[in-house]
Amino acid sequence: CNASMDKDLILKDSILHIGGILVRDAVRNELGLKEHEGRKEAYVANEV
Repeated sequence: CNASMDKDLILKDSILHIGGILVRDAVRNELGLKEHEGRKEAYVANEV
């Protein structure tokens, strides 16, 4: 993977890390499982 782990100034985290959280939460949601990571990151990402 060539994705950067540099902290994004808007998201306050790396884009790769945020992406992983969003994917895991989406899979958990589809399986009817409780979200483990919370929605803070998804809310920030959706606001951009």
